[in-house]
Amino acid sequence: MSTHESTEPFVGWTDELKAEFAAHTADGHVGMELVDENRHARVWRICIPPGGRCTAHRHVLDYFWICTSGGLARSHFEDGSTRFPEYGVGQYAALWFDEGGSLMHDLENIGDEDLTFITVEYLVSANDPLALD
Repeated sequence: MSTHESTEPFVGWTDELKAEFAAHTADGHVGMELVDENRHARVWRICIPPGGRCTAHRHVLDYFWICTSGGLARSHFEDGSTRFPEYGVGQYAALWFDEGGSLMHDLENIGDEDLTFITVEYLVSANDPLALD
């Protein structure tokens, strides 16, 4: 845990941020641009300029992401935690969910350059995809 992370839930969360999480609890837009969707996957592009954010959203599908530019971020999570990850070019992670499992978070670029990712969700997962309205 970095020195910026809090062990107390919701420390530093504004009422607006809490309201955003409540309003987006079923938001399946896990990226900023849906690049492709087929019977197997959804492919998302995320490009967050310095000071910009990807709003709160929920992951329910198995997925992976690849960082295509490095940078510093702040993420708030549904459990009230706040983390300050540093991403490197080519950094990768995969997440897998059991039935009913999910992850809800936001992502803010607190660095000096664009923060970019490609995220791929597998449509054949333990959970049904969330609707994209």
